[in-house]
Amino acid sequence: MTPINVLSDLLVQIESEANHRDQQYGEHHQPLFDQTLFHCQSKRLLPYTEEAKQTFAMLEAQLKIKPYSSSKVQYLSDKLICQLDALKKELSSFQVRQRDTTGKGSKRNSLDTLYQDLAQHQKWEQQLKAMVSQSEQEYSQTTENDKALAFQKLEATQRRLQRCQQAKLRIEKHLTYKERNQ
Repeated sequence: MTPINVLSDLLVQIESEANHRDQQYGEHHQPLFDQTLFHCQSKRLLPYTEEAKQTFAMLEAQLKIKPYSSSKVQYLSDKLICQLDALKKELSSFQVRQRDTTGKGSKRNSLDTLYQDLAQHQKWEQQLKAMVSQSEQEYSQTTENDKALAFQKLEATQRRLQRCQQAKLRIEKHLTYKERNQ
C-alpha cells in the first residue's frame, strides 16, 4: 500500500469517527484547534476533517505536477501530518476530557493523577522543545521563497509549546495547593 493510500484510508477513518462524535455530543464550547493548523474555527470536528481532506487533495495535485516543487510537497505533507495528528489526539482524548468534566470531584483531583498529568506534560514539553528547535533550524535553512511557510510552522510550534507550558504550570499550582491542604 502506498503512503498516499494509507493517508487516504486514515482520513476516511478519522472522518467517520469525527462524524460519529459530532452527532453524539454536538458542539464543543470553543473552537478546537489553532488557526495556523486549521483555517476554520468550528466547534465541531467534521469541518476540520474536511479541511484536512483539502490539504490532502492539494498534496495529491502537487505530486502529479512534473517536476513538482519539493518544498511545497514537504510543507503540505508536514501540514497534513500535523492536522491528522491533531485530529487523532482530539478524538482519543475526548472521552477522557468528558469523564474529567463530569466527575470533577473524585479521580481528577487525586495527587497520583495530578503527578501523572504533570509527567505527561513534561514529556510533551520536551518533545515540543525539540520540534521548535527543528523548526528554527528549518527556517534558517529555507530559501527566501519558502521563508513565510517555514515561519508559520515555527510560530505554530512555538504556540503549542507555550500552551503546553501553561497547562503544566496550572497542574503544578494545583499540586502545590493539594499538597498544602491535604
